[in-house]
Amino acid sequence: MAGTRRTPAQLALPAGHPLLAGTATDRDRRARRRLVRELFAAGLSEEEIRHAVEEDRLVLLPAEVVLQGRRTYSDATLERNTGFTRDDIVEFTRAAGLAAPPEITARHLATAASLRQLVDAGLDLDSVLEVTRVAGQSLSSIARVIVRVVGRTYLRAGDSEYDVAARYAEVAAQLTPVMGRIIDEQLRLHIHDALRQERLSPSARRRGRIDTGRDMAIAFADLVGFTRMGSRVHADEVGRVAARLVQITTEVVEPPVAMVKNVGDAVMLASPELEPLVENVLTLVARVGDEGADYPELRAGIAYGPVVPAAGDWYGHTVNLASRLTAVARPGTVVATAAVRAMTQGHVAWSHALPRRIRGIRGTVFVAKARGVESARAER
Repeated sequence: MAGTRRTPAQLALPAGHPLLAGTATDRDRRARRRLVRELFAAGLSEEEIRHAVEEDRLVLLPAEVVLQGRRTYSDATLERNTGFTRDDIVEFTRAAGLAAPPEITARHLATAASLRQLVDAGLDLDSVLEVTRVAGQSLSSIARVIVRVVGRTYLRAGDSEYDVAARYAEVAAQLTPVMGRIIDEQLRLHIHDALRQERLSPSARRRGRIDTGRDMAIAFADLVGFTRMGSRVHADEVGRVAARLVQITTEVVEPPVAMVKNVGDAVMLASPELEPLVENVLTLVARVGDEGADYPELRAGIAYGPVVPAAGDWYGHTVNLASRLTAVARPGTVVATAAVRAMTQGHVAWSHALPRRIRGIRGTVFVAKARGVESARAER
């Protein structure tokens, strides 16, 4: 019966059994039987294994067991040890972008214990969930990259199912803690950089509340023709182009400038100081221009003014304006508002600011172009 846990002795897996689906040779069937026996021994049900076979995920189950564990705990144990209920854990896991757990495992108990420390330290649960939502988005991307890297590195031609499953489980056990330490250290350094961007005014100290709105320099830079590229070349090449933009950006950007996010063909930068951001953007456009004729050119727009932080991002008219300015920039160039031009006139050569009508922005915007930053391709 599906869903019933069985021992290896109770399930001989004769030829033609559903759990042997897709095995073509005796070698394949021997590897499948060995893997299934170990999965039963680890506590998985026939139904779980069958679904994995149907979805071509069987070789990944041992790694999942390593990461998640199989021992479960009651709701009463969770509440007695941490003071949190199952509903609290469900809310947390959903905020992290994960499915609600069907059972409470040791991982959930450890998470709940950490949450209890944060709440006992004075953070309210809503604030913790706010951080969790942002972290979940980033960690989801990190996890997908790690899985792809592991696949490229540890999958070998001619492997049996058992070979792959055992190797992935070993990698999960050995490398996950190492990756965790690396991410933890990067988090500390990013918090350090975020503190360098923060400002705490005397009025904020008097009120006991951080100012929400503030002035920031915002820039958007996007690859010209990236959308059309998706219809002409293989998806792997499109992904390589997007990944290369992020790589170049991380090489160019220096504090106090930070890359807020990347969305396919575009990156968003922010800085409490205008001049460093302008310099970073000019360098970024030039670096992308040096990638050669097979790589799309970059164009960028810069604005400065009030913004409001939320969920690790920045919002407001200044952000919208910087984003829209990219549409009026030629490939390989940087444009900015008249305010940016005036504030950096002694450091950057700009064209005269001319009035432009920009889609999505009310009224007329005076726009200037940075001189001398066109790439060799743009000049031709």
